[in-house]
Amino acid sequence: MTQSDIENTTESLRAHAVCDRDDARLVVFGKLHDAELRACNLKGAGLLDVREKAPYGLFVAESPRAIECALRAGIQAFSVLVDEDVAVSQEHAVLQAAHRLIDACPEAALFLVGTEDFCRITEYPVSRGVMAVFIRPKPKGAEELLASLEGKGEAAKRVCVIEDVTNYANMAAIFKSASAFGVDAVLITPSCHDPWYRRCVRVSQGAVFEVPWAYVGTQEESGHWSSQGIPLLHEAGYTVVALALKEDALPLDDARLKTSERLAFILGTEGEGLSTRTIAACDHVAIIPMANEVDSLNVAAASAVAFWELC
Repeated sequence: MTQSDIENTTESLRAHAVCDRDDARLVVFGKLHDAELRACNLKGAGLLDVREKAPYGLFVAESPRAIECALRAGIQAFSVLVDEDVAVSQEHAVLQAAHRLIDACPEAALFLVGTEDFCRITEYPVSRGVMAVFIRPKPKGAEELLASLEGKGEAAKRVCVIEDVTNYANMAAIFKSASAFGVDAVLITPSCHDPWYRRCVRVSQGAVFEVPWAYVGTQEESGHWSSQGIPLLHEAGYTVVALALKEDALPLDDARLKTSERLAFILGTEGEGLSTRTIAACDHVAIIPMANEVDSLNVAAASAVAFWELC
């Protein structure tokens, strides 16, 4: 951006900005728990009809790249906080992200403040330049998500299922690898870390918006997720593969896996790995061959190897 572009963009944002520093909508940028944002459990939420605007909750994205990814996914912004000092002095990407946000979501409240106010509002000592709170869209069910892949042509389809992974860094890394290697969709079990929680969004650099995902099974359903989830994958024509440490496991580069038109591979949590019920219900068990008596990789590293080999 030229200096003239910066000045014009800044003036455009100022014209759109909310001037009231006591506006109740600023509460969403403070140190609220992700669960509070998801439930719209906010002070003043009733006055603002937040639950009507965001019936499925809110989430935070706090970098220009993550914001761009969310916008490309068609997600609507609720409010935007921009540090004008950072944007004008060094972060042109901040201005560009804020400008695109307002173009795409003109009804979103924009707050343009200096660094001191930015840190006071966010209750964090360091300014990240821009922060946006987005409205969660209506979640897709696993069946709906799998059906949506049918319209993507004849290319081989690859689906990843994540079972009970609760570490946000691992979730973020799995999604980033899924985006990088062309996984078509991700299904996650109900106890997994929410991909749209703040730290997961930040660590994945927005990759959690680039790969469509859905929950498979719900907390309310009786029984294990695999009793409904794996038959659902079979009905959609997928060969289902568990990545697990079993003596009779196929090597990951086995031709039966690589030539499968539709393949769903299931990754388990650290330590315990996949449940025995999940493994028993799968068509194959696969393993990554390793040297030096190393038995397994971190689940995020294993996902990258599997996606590279089979996608």
